[in-house]
Amino acid sequence: MGCGATHQPRPHSPMHSHPNARLTKHGRLLKPGGHLAITCPNLCSEHQTPYFFYSGFSRYFFINLIPENTGLKLATLRQQGDFISAHFGELSQLVAASESKVASALFKATLVTTQRLIRIIALASHTQSPSSCSGWFAIYTKPE
Repeated sequence: MGCGATHQPRPHSPMHSHPNARLTKHGRLLKPGGHLAITCPNLCSEHQTPYFFYSGFSRYFFINLIPENTGLKLATLRQQGDFISAHFGELSQLVAASESKVASALFKATLVTTQRLIRIIALASHTQSPSSCSGWFAIYTKPE
């Protein structure tokens, strides 16, 4: 979680066990009329070590819980990524783990082709992919 405008804690400050307490603190420190920008992943990965950022926050968390716990007003909420991209992103880690350049190239080509095929099938069949994303971007404003 990062914060900008009138207050800026260290980048990617962990929300480990108490996200509401952390956000309430940021809301208190923010000057009236100030803005709090939050970005967070919706999937856990190794770059977050040694902290555990949960495996994701729901839309409800951003729309309801943060305003209720902090008194901040939600100005912007954007979902980053989608269900298909998020899962294929995780599978692409296997490409990076492969020691064989040929196997890595074949696996990457297979992933790209399969992802495109799934998107075409979903579009043609009018199938909605599950509501999921790989992260969130939110901006809150502290009332004057």
